[in-house]
Amino acid sequence: ELVGIKGPRDCIIKLLTYEADSGPSRQQLKVVSIVGCGGLGKTTLANQVYKEINGQFDCKAFVSMSQKPDMRKILMDLLSQILGNGSPMCFDEQRLIDKLREFLKDK
Repeated sequence: ELVGIKGPRDCIIKLLTYEADSGPSRQQLKVVSIVGCGGLGKTTLANQVYKEINGQFDCKAFVSMSQKPDMRKILMDLLSQILGNGSPMCFDEQRLIDKLREFLKDK
């Protein structure tokens, strides 16, 4: 167990998985931004949240972003995780986005 991460992790999990008045939430899309200076543990915190709750979802992926993200690499990583194949895809960014949209449209 990482020191000092349980409280923030549990707080974010609650934000992502519970409705304000009605308990567990499964249908509403939610986004929680974790921001701060480099080296504070944002990626570690996000990864701990992901590891804790990813079993609740049929479709899931974890992607870490840098200050200068390579969008094509990020999209390829997302597709690789959700489609479950490691084969390299030689698509441009727009085709990767289209493929991702196509897969997620009925989720």
